[in-house]
Amino acid sequence: MAKKQVTTTTTKIPSPKQEAEEQVTSSSASSLSAPAVQTRKYPGTVTVAYNHPRSLTFLVTDNRGNPRRLTINGNATHLRGLPKGILPTGGQYGLTFGVDGELWEAVERKYGQMPAFENGLIVVTAESDIAAAVRERKDVRNGFEPIDPMRTNTKPTTTKDGE
Repeated sequence: MAKKQVTTTTTKIPSPKQEAEEQVTSSSASSLSAPAVQTRKYPGTVTVAYNHPRSLTFLVTDNRGNPRRLTINGNATHLRGLPKGILPTGGQYGLTFGVDGELWEAVERKYGQMPAFENGLIVVTAESDIAAAVRERKDVRNGFEPIDPMRTNTKPTTTKDGE
């Protein structure tokens, strides 16, 4: 007669003490790994350039839930309070320095779909890069530039009497 071969497998079942030690080891290993860091689009402060004759105020809630108001300067803020003056032309931007990057991110989340953002009327960058960024957009017009009557293509209309 042939002998019948029997194979057995054994599975080691951990004791409750071993399971607890394993959980402590895995949790301490995960706590040793670097914490999840939320990357910010604008770390530190930024400079905001705005190509519009009037300033613009944004009302936002910061990351701590506090209501905040941020006013960015338009390109004609130097005329505020004066009886008269000449509006800037040629893609000039008003500059607002030292805007908190976290606050500006809140502005973009809430107001980022405004035409001023999409049309390049608002430019945001580090202070050291703002001159180059504005130069790149020198041809951007806001629609409020004064009209030069010598360069228009219109002609005076005449009345029925020929005057």
